[in-house]
Amino acid sequence: MTVRTEDAVPVPRFCRTLALAIGIVLLTAAGASAVACGGGIDRGGNSAAPQPASQRVISFDRVLTIDDVTAAGAKRSKEYDVTGLASATGAWLAFFGPAGAERSDFELRFYPSHGVAVRDGTALADQGVGDGMRAHKDTQTWNEGMRERWFAGGVTDVSSPGSRQAPGPKYGDYVILGNLIMLCQGADSNQSLERCAGLVEALRGPKAEK
Repeated sequence: MTVRTEDAVPVPRFCRTLALAIGIVLLTAAGASAVACGGGIDRGGNSAAPQPASQRVISFDRVLTIDDVTAAGAKRSKEYDVTGLASATGAWLAFFGPAGAERSDFELRFYPSHGVAVRDGTALADQGVGDGMRAHKDTQTWNEGMRERWFAGGVTDVSSPGSRQAPGPKYGDYVILGNLIMLCQGADSNQSLERCAGLVEALRGPKAEK
């Protein structure tokens, strides 16, 4: 049967308006979800894609010591008193750079196990890097090494080689490798994580397995 145009039931204007409004809401929600899933804020306060958790928290098959780190090519500079650094078994200032790369500073915090490092060390590590260090510069839970964590002379601007920024945190971010938390020198989170990755690779390599 053919329905003539004049016999069709007209769609009320209210229904058309409601359908349009629902469509706009759905599109807006989808856009917000895409933004939330696709980007974030790094620890240095700069807009950036979020770093995968696997880059920051990495399990390891054995308990690491400062001797393992030096065997991997790092040089120890200063031992810290761990009083006030909850559950830590040791802490060191060291410097390291892969072959052919400029050496940079690392603050190394050792714990009895990976689980203890994550549980008791994460919050204090957050205080020592990037915006956390800026916010807690004068209220550090663990005061030892505070002067080394704050670069009073300014840090190199990664966007303009050779230039200097205002004084700020020496460490832009950190990585937890097994029972070791390493705060890595860098002007921002990405540079710090790149340097952390170099030491992680060295610790996983043949020199550290001897």
